[in-house]
Amino acid sequence: MNANRNGVTTVSIEVTDFWDEYKNSLVVQLDDYALNHSIYQLSAVNNSSILDTTTAVNKNVLPDTFELAEGENNVTVNINEAHKIGLVYEGNADPSNFIMTIGGVGITNNGYFAVKNGEVVGLKSTGGRRMPLTISNGKGTNKTVWVTVTNEVSPVSSPEFSFNVIRSDTESLIKAVNSGSVKVNAGEDIQLEVMPDPWYYP
Repeated sequence: MNANRNGVTTVSIEVTDFWDEYKNSLVVQLDDYALNHSIYQLSAVNNSSILDTTTAVNKNVLPDTFELAEGENNVTVNINEAHKIGLVYEGNADPSNFIMTIGGVGITNNGYFAVKNGEVVGLKSTGGRRMPLTISNGKGTNKTVWVTVTNEVSPVSSPEFSFNVIRSDTESLIKAVNSGSVKVNAGEDIQLEVMPDPWYYP
């Protein structure tokens, strides 16, 4: 299934044949292009076949509200130094799933610092100026972190490299690691992207 970016995609799954056997433990897992997983447990009413609720059991469900951790209103990093933004909220959502942008919708790199997976990393000195980083839960709560990048350069550890996620012959999304193999359809063109870890490796 190929979803539309920023769109709504509806998928119907026929569960009649195995609903009676698994109705109290039926789980659906959704994977996106980055292999983020969302798992939902389907529940029934009074052991009947009427679907009542869909309960999220995964860390990807963001809270209705959140706060910045103490001291996170102003963050100072060196060039090549990464800092994990501290957030306070209920539940077990992964901080990397919060929406973090710099100066506009979808912007994650302004030339001075970049943000990804809940981390901000310094790229170039801001000359003593503070620049805003906006954090959102996508539900109406937004917070601003003011970021300053010094002119000091931190060393970067030697990276590990891997490939991006590709679609296999069974339509599964699989991480193409260099220690294994992925079966794909014959004659299919696949674009491989080299991904460093840490992600901000220059």
